[in-house]
Amino acid sequence: MTPADDELAINQRAWDVVAPKYAGGCALPNWGPFGECRGLDLLGPLKGAAVMEVGCGSGHSIARVIQLGAARVYGIDFSTTQIALATELNRAQIDAGRVHLIQAPMEQPLDFRDIDVIFSIQALGWTRDPAATFCNLASYLKAGGRLVWSWGHPLFDKILYDDGKLVLRDSYFNQKQSQFTGRWSGSDGAIIQTRTIATWFRYLKGAGFTVREFLEPEAETLPDSAHDPSRYYSEVKVGAVPC
Repeated sequence: MTPADDELAINQRAWDVVAPKYAGGCALPNWGPFGECRGLDLLGPLKGAAVMEVGCGSGHSIARVIQLGAARVYGIDFSTTQIALATELNRAQIDAGRVHLIQAPMEQPLDFRDIDVIFSIQALGWTRDPAATFCNLASYLKAGGRLVWSWGHPLFDKILYDDGKLVLRDSYFNQKQSQFTGRWSGSDGAIIQTRTIATWFRYLKGAGFTVREFLEPEAETLPDSAHDPSRYYSEVKVGAVPC
């Protein structure tokens, strides 16, 4: 196994554990943990379309895309638990042949060439090989097809609340290849990496994508826990830094 394979295995085990905790979170119409872009039609018309969700999680967004008229929806996720949750939620549409779930890492090429729209909500940043991932996605799309995705702003992770102030805890330009976070969200730990916006744009360009729009949305909803300024996702932090 390569180091990237080892890291994928670590993250897969983590998500198999924590998946139930996040079931239904960051799902359409929301594009982030604070309801970002929930009022925007980022996917466009979907009636009759072939749609793919990368990092489909518990399958809640798949259910919504079906409601919006998609003819076929493919959900990709590397977590056994996530695929099981998505299967349970979308059983009727799976049996009808409209929803197809595939357990696979996004870095693995799949045999698709006819997808109209690919979307991903807070998932693509988990890739351990962005170049391979974006090349895969580009190859799945029809000519003129669209990729719409969200991920946490790279500056957000660098900011901490300390003694009444928001402080920069690390250089924005620090893009360590492997940052192991022990006990992440109750798991044994996960590999989490921060990449600058410019780095993401380079990967997109390298795969042949043309960026039509880049958004840095403000929060639209806040859970009660966000009022605690010491939390990672806090009202103070969200109001000052794109999340």
